[in-house]
Amino acid sequence: MPSTYSQDLKLELMATGENAGTWGTKTNTNLNLVQQAISGYEAINVASADVALVMSNASISNARNMVLNFTGTLTANRTVTIPNSIEKFYILKDSSTHGAYTLTFKTVSGTGFTLDQGKIHAAYSDGTNVSEVALNTLGGTIGTAQIADASVTNAKLATDSVDTSQLVADSVTNAKVAADAINTDQLVNNAVTTTKIANDAVTNDKVADNAVNTAQIVNDAVTNAKVADNAIDTAQIVNDAVTNAKVADNAIDTAQIVNDAVTAAKLQRKFTISTASPSGGSDGDIWFKYS
Repeated sequence: MPSTYSQDLKLELMATGENAGTWGTKTNTNLNLVQQAISGYEAINVASADVALVMSNASISNARNMVLNFTGTLTANRTVTIPNSIEKFYILKDSSTHGAYTLTFKTVSGTGFTLDQGKIHAAYSDGTNVSEVALNTLGGTIGTAQIADASVTNAKLATDSVDTSQLVADSVTNAKVAADAINTDQLVNNAVTTTKIANDAVTNDKVADNAVNTAQIVNDAVTNAKVADNAIDTAQIVNDAVTNAKVADNAIDTAQIVNDAVTAAKLQRKFTISTASPSGGSDGDIWFKYS
């Protein structure tokens, strides 16, 4: 019975009793083919024409290499194909210059994917199509060390995607967040707690008119260090929102208060100077009558 050949790597499968005296040579050939499949490298010029890679029986072949490096300057859209029916893993380096053209890697009759100039791709053939092992198909998680500064932009965050449980205290530093990356849609209600806010981080232009009322402020949460100079004016404070319990001792000095920001409507207890006799009001109000 004559030798046959494996479907994927085209290794010679010798029959019992065949190839007397040549088993050593043929076995060495098979081992070299296996070596090519798991560690072989070849540069392929794709500049002037499409390239059909081949996988020949029992001989070194370009489609068998593990690593393929595509080179040259494209003069048209180019396609590199591997034979149908083979199952194999590849590492592909696109060292070509695309210009206005594309470079595609696929099986002869199936589908594949377009390579990115200057990038390295991982891919596999299932015998019918070639599939890229892309970053968005991988499992696992990404930690702080893997995220470049300012890479998390507004467009990357889904609505309500970030709440308190996702944030380690003090993990969101200024360098990690791009300018204008976070707006109201990205924040779950009550997600921004006192520990999440760096000193002087909340400036006047970050707070919408009437955005802060009593319910949003934990007792003693508003310390002097949390409030930037001139950060709060009348428009940011809901009437009667700032109660005694909300303000830490010595939290507010002159620098934190915009001129004319403290109006009568902002005070829970009223202070009145008038020529009229006292009338109305509440316990604790102060009324000065003069003539």
